[in-house]
Amino acid sequence: MWADLYEQTNGLRGPHLFSPTFSSPVNFTEIASILQGARDAPGSTKLNFFRAYVEGREDYDLARRFLETEDLSASHIEATLLRAFDPERGHYGKNAGLIVNGGLQWSHEVHERLAPHAEALRATVSGTITIDVTLFIGSYGATPFGAHIDDSTHRTIIFNLGPGLKKLNIWSREGIEAQFGPVRNIIDTAKIHIAPDNYSLPPGHAFVLPSDEFHIAYNNDVSTAATFVLEHVSELHLAERELTLLRRELHERAPGSAIWQMTIARLAEMGRLRSSSNGNLRYAPPTKSVGMQSLQPQSVIRIDQRWPVIVEQVGSLAVVYARGRHFIADRISRAVLGLIDDGHVTVRDFLEVYVADGGDLTTGLRAIEFLLSARGAVVE
Repeated sequence: MWADLYEQTNGLRGPHLFSPTFSSPVNFTEIASILQGARDAPGSTKLNFFRAYVEGREDYDLARRFLETEDLSASHIEATLLRAFDPERGHYGKNAGLIVNGGLQWSHEVHERLAPHAEALRATVSGTITIDVTLFIGSYGATPFGAHIDDSTHRTIIFNLGPGLKKLNIWSREGIEAQFGPVRNIIDTAKIHIAPDNYSLPPGHAFVLPSDEFHIAYNNDVSTAATFVLEHVSELHLAERELTLLRRELHERAPGSAIWQMTIARLAEMGRLRSSSNGNLRYAPPTKSVGMQSLQPQSVIRIDQRWPVIVEQVGSLAVVYARGRHFIADRISRAVLGLIDDGHVTVRDFLEVYVADGGDLTTGLRAIEFLLSARGAVVE
């Protein structure tokens, strides 16, 4: 299906309204999982991924109140959203709503749901891609920044789960720039001289959005849209992300050497390895709590073959990637390589080889804990 859609829409550039032959990659059960995961995640920085609106204005506290007070269970999530964001009687005010970015980071279930779609897209799309989910929830009308263009590297597919209708207006970028010059958004759309193309997205339908054309979406009734965002990632962005994730730890382990001697191409390749270990999904899943005290010498550690564990040498160190996360060891141990090659090993055999290879027992246990907590391996 993705290959056909890719061809029909000029590489997912759109615009293209369609009734999908498969259900949305993310439904209300997965939305409940994302919101519950965000609620349970520690710290307040998670709120940076939320944007909330009431009567056309941004509300900086709505997301916190919503997560802390609402029933986010899968069995009640649809009723919760209808009640909370009713355009006239909603708990947070008239025409309220939420935009949730980076939904993948809070739900292992959504990772599982998206994995086959990501695999199909990897087989279809050339270059390095990452995939994420953004949620648009409520009856907030339109966002206050008006008609706008997105990053030209993005390809966006909107799945309207309903129950309300979602409407979109799209203006030619060429026409907008002929009137206003090289701008990225027009707040007052009434000032635009050219007429937009209008699209109505009923529940159960999907829309390939032309991200680099000017557009605005309207939620006048309560609707929930799960938006599939595919990003073509440049070499520079891959390198920048990888440097951000590795530099402190590698600098502490090998000061003045490994990380600062890498080329952009080398860092970009490591970024690709990290992404590959997570099936090209943009964010790693939430870590899993591991009861190391329950492990027995005969316990079997098995690699989840859907999510490859990848080892990369960096100077004298080894970076182990699993599900978009990393673990740095003093060397590429035969124990780790053997586990990757064979797909399974007992705890006893892993630690014996790890120590015999010059590693210490504590680091070997940490390597096991990393693989299990990152969800790159399971215990049988």
